[in-house]
Amino acid sequence: MFYVEITPIVIQYLVVNAHVFLDLKQGLKMFFQDVVRALLSGNNPYLDKTQEDILVDSVEFLGGLHYLRRSQFPCPQPYNFSIRVYNRLTPDVFHGRSSWSIQALTRYTITRKYSRANLPPFERWAYDETMRVFVNAAIDTFVPLYSINPSSNHAEKEMLDLIKLCFDMGVQSQNKRALDHMLTPPPDRSIEIHTLNCLVPFINVLAQFLKTVQLGLTNQPFNKFVATVLQRYVDQVVGQQPSGVCPTPEQIKGLGCACATCVQFQAFLSDAQSESRSVSSLDMSHVEEHFATATKAWDVRWEVQYRGRRSYVNRSLLVTKPQVMLSILRWRSSAQTAKTILVSLGDPQRQAEILGDEYDSICARIGLEYLRPEVTLNPIQ
Repeated sequence: MFYVEITPIVIQYLVVNAHVFLDLKQGLKMFFQDVVRALLSGNNPYLDKTQEDILVDSVEFLGGLHYLRRSQFPCPQPYNFSIRVYNRLTPDVFHGRSSWSIQALTRYTITRKYSRANLPPFERWAYDETMRVFVNAAIDTFVPLYSINPSSNHAEKEMLDLIKLCFDMGVQSQNKRALDHMLTPPPDRSIEIHTLNCLVPFINVLAQFLKTVQLGLTNQPFNKFVATVLQRYVDQVVGQQPSGVCPTPEQIKGLGCACATCVQFQAFLSDAQSESRSVSSLDMSHVEEHFATATKAWDVRWEVQYRGRRSYVNRSLLVTKPQVMLSILRWRSSAQTAKTILVSLGDPQRQAEILGDEYDSICARIGLEYLRPEVTLNPIQ
């Protein structure tokens, strides 16, 4: 990189020949502005120790944090000595840089030189303004990383890192901006998938972190975020309760005996994802005896199948649940997840405090009055 080669030479020359500074001030200012622009932009996303030092030294030459928050900053454009367009330090300056690299730049490069606690009071405002811009840039470029493994919590950790950045840099006022940005799914994800796989798991992670800073989900803007996630989950995932015939969990548990075959078949009937199940010839008679009559009343289809020659040993049962039953089971599963999140927020009074005007509508949509007795979870403190 051109600036990595030449900037240390220029800085060393100025240290040795301080008397020429005034004569070269304007030209050097333009030079160092371009150095800062180039190092902040995504053209060089990963800065090593030498590049970090060059960035900090260039900012210092231009006036430190006061330079970064003033309006004399070159926009990203081809290098041209005759044309200069200046803007305030905005997220546009970081064009091409990822949220992760901006967070690293903020935490380990800028704060290594400038510690707010060590700044005089009149410089802390410039520090706060600069941190606000850096954090906003990290927020605006943030895209959660979805893992191939659904049980992984990479996305929740990355989202929490962004919230922690707001606290660590002293710009907690930007938490709302971060949370609002998180609500928007990446281009390759639907709102439903984003809500189910990313936002819903994040609520518990967020609650645990807020306890460490003496806050909770009842505090703004976190309460509005939780309310939005739950309302979206109810709208996009739970939806309206389907009508039709479907056994209750108690009815399913009342069938069969305590043997492993019956327990497995009960699990199949309760599963919202499994549409059909094959029963071997060895278990056919037992399963039919305990389940056939009751399940046929729920429109469950029983079919005898043969592998090869039609004989007793080659036959099996294919049991298929109707689509109406599957739809109702899926609704119950989704509603139970929404209810679990709701109950994890605390008692009904606390739930109402967090969700505000959305509380009654959410409870009504997920049938809380019927699901409440099943709750056995400990609420988040």
